[in-house]
Amino acid sequence: GGEGGEGGEAGYVSSDPDQTYAVNLLLMKGHLKASQDLSALGFRENALAHAMHPAAETYGNVAPELEARHAAAFQQELDALVDSLTENVSDRELNAAYDAANQKIDAAMAVIDADKRNSPAFTAALALALLQQAGSEYAIGVEDGVIVNLHEYQDAGGFIAIATELLAGLDQTSPNLTAVMADLSTLKSQINGSAKMQDKVVPAAEILSGVSRIELKLNNIR
Repeated sequence: GGEGGEGGEAGYVSSDPDQTYAVNLLLMKGHLKASQDLSALGFRENALAHAMHPAAETYGNVAPELEARHAAAFQQELDALVDSLTENVSDRELNAAYDAANQKIDAAMAVIDADKRNSPAFTAALALALLQQAGSEYAIGVEDGVIVNLHEYQDAGGFIAIATELLAGLDQTSPNLTAVMADLSTLKSQINGSAKMQDKVVPAAEILSGVSRIELKLNNIR
């Protein structure tokens, strides 16, 4: 599985159709998260690039599934967000556009059977897919501890954030989960949201080994 390159994203594929559907929706949330964080820091041009990604590329992968599952389409909300960033609207209007897009993605997720969707094992599988994607994007974005592709580096941060949000929704009393959340917190802190091209950052090998450590623990969440 895994996302394709930035040029023509093939989309994530799993043997479980629900997982394929959910991960592709969550990858969009990751792009929007990266976009919104950059927008909040005042980097609207970078934010626009991340908002355009789901609208222009990823959405096409899930559109047929949305229809098949009778979930509401949301191309309109994605396009409206891109327009808001292009037109330089107020922060309040912009945040409303992010919220509208995210709410539609959440509604699309909600058509998956509730017992399955809320189960620790399914949630862990989704989080792992996001973290593996974050690792591969980070490895493209960073060479020899220096940012060579800022967009990919920022994507990694967005995917880690969404994986964290997902797992935060589970019962936090599980010892396995406590360990995962601690590792995720470390991983998250290693991404610098305001980093620029050529900045020195945590080497990719360190992020990838962090993802591997989390993977071992996530596999024990049932």
